[in-house]
Amino acid sequence: MTKKIFYFIYATSVSAVILSVFVVTLFFGNALKNQQEKNLLSETENVAAFLNANEDLDSRILFLKQINSYRSNVRSTLILKDGQVAYDSDADASSMENHLERPEVKDAMKYGVGFSERFSDTLAEKKSYVARYLADGSILRLSIIDKSIIYYIANVMNPVLLLLFCVIIVSGIAASRLAK
Repeated sequence: MTKKIFYFIYATSVSAVILSVFVVTLFFGNALKNQQEKNLLSETENVAAFLNANEDLDSRILFLKQINSYRSNVRSTLILKDGQVAYDSDADASSMENHLERPEVKDAMKYGVGFSERFSDTLAEKKSYVARYLADGSILRLSIIDKSIIYYIANVMNPVLLLLFCVIIVSGIAASRLAK
């Protein structure tokens, strides 16, 4: 009978902790992803403000190169009115196809700002895109690698596993004392 009580208390405690850790990890993973997308939109608006204040193409490209020199996780693309790419931080702009049919570009031209998540054929990875229509008719597009929820869970897995291990030990000790 004592063993049954021990195993019941122990299994209940460990199950509750595992379920709690799973739910909390999913919640924080989604929160991190949402925050990253908000940050990308905010950065797009800030860069667009500078580009709107300076319509010289060479100055715009120089500015984009400068900001990309200190942040490697954000891809910047400057798209001209006709859809041609004037600058891309991660690829040769002159060899890129016309961007007018990209969903985020279409939305930016129609609504002022556009969003999309899709696979980048140029870089062979899933990306989140934000495009902003500029005063002169060109479009600024920033993008980041779209990390899955698994990525965010993996980033917090070591402390979570350590916590889980500690809870299992404490639950075992508590269950053994309660079962006596």
